[in-house]
Amino acid sequence: MATVDSQEVVNYIASANDLVDGAVDVTCLPASGAIFPVGMTTVNCSATDAHGKTGKGSFKVIVVYNWNGFFQPVDNQPVINVAKAGSAIPVKFSLNGDQGLNIMSAGYPASGMIACDSTAVTDVVSETATAGSSSLTYDTTEDQYIYVWKTEKAWATKCRQLQVKLKDGTVHVAKFKFK
Repeated sequence: MATVDSQEVVNYIASANDLVDGAVDVTCLPASGAIFPVGMTTVNCSATDAHGKTGKGSFKVIVVYNWNGFFQPVDNQPVINVAKAGSAIPVKFSLNGDQGLNIMSAGYPASGMIACDSTAVTDVVSETATAGSSSLTYDTTEDQYIYVWKTEKAWATKCRQLQVKLKDGTVHVAKFKFK
């Protein structure tokens, strides 16, 4: 899991075995013990036997944020959050420390229409915010990110899901029904 500054020290073991020479030293970049950024990094390795023959291989390392779910006033799935269309909803979550404000993948958060499920458990969003437009901040006291999601009045009587895609490639979803 990524820690402060959106990076993590990654240790791994890479090995190679030659049919004639047996175990052969392996060199990899980035090296074991290096600091890896959030997201996917390809590690390229090579090993050369005593006869000068080189073998190459690679593997991927994925460093992810320590996502702790959505916090109130937004409920996690399977609950459907009920909110007034046109309101600004504070969407709160934690990544286990301040990872900076550049944590979202391009184009996210995003929302899209979904079918309304009349049998789903619902909970009314009890807290709204004042915002001219959507914005992301970090509250050091609460160790929470707050994304103020400006909804549209035209969404009344419709259901949508909010997708928060982070730079680590993970997608987190909350569902809403607007009145």
